[in-house]
Amino acid sequence: KIKLPELYMLHVGSFEKRKDLITLVKAFHVIKKQVSNKKIKLVLAGAQIVNGNKKVIKQIKNYIINNDLENEILLPNYISKEDAHKYYQNALMYVFPSIDEGFGIPIIEAFSYSLPIICSDIPVFKEIANESVSYFNKGNFISLSEKIQTLIDSKDLRDELIKKGNNQLNKFSRKNFIEGFENIIINWNEK
Repeated sequence: KIKLPELYMLHVGSFEKRKDLITLVKAFHVIKKQVSNKKIKLVLAGAQIVNGNKKVIKQIKNYIINNDLENEILLPNYISKEDAHKYYQNALMYVFPSIDEGFGIPIIEAFSYSLPIICSDIPVFKEIANESVSYFNKGNFISLSEKIQTLIDSKDLRDELIKKGNNQLNKFSRKNFIEGFENIIINWNEK
């Protein structure tokens, strides 16, 4: 049984270098220094050791310890689909700081839970999310902390991103996928 914080931002995914979670941890540290953000927590869920590599989790844990964030950042490791559902359902926002992705399924997942999203400004995210998320400069924890603070402070912006995210999610429906695939086949056969 999981115990969720009252107020938290979420990232779900493996602890790979390309996910750039250290940028998220540093941005979170910046916003925690402000009195108004004392209640908010950060949840980093996902496999912490990837292909035997412990470098990323060691770096994150060292940063957490060195900056007294042990009670502020939760590291539940790999979580079940059922637990992931609970984390997504109760989060204030989803943050995706990756510097390299093939697609970005967590964006679609976060849309499906009506979460406002902040993600890095990499091309694949812009292709998937269009204008339905808030973008920060990839690898820049100050840029990310500013976007997080803006989203914390503005319910209107959170609501706007949720609405845009719900509209964007419709583009990824099963029906649209099948129609797109059929169009590819038809165009291929016409050549």
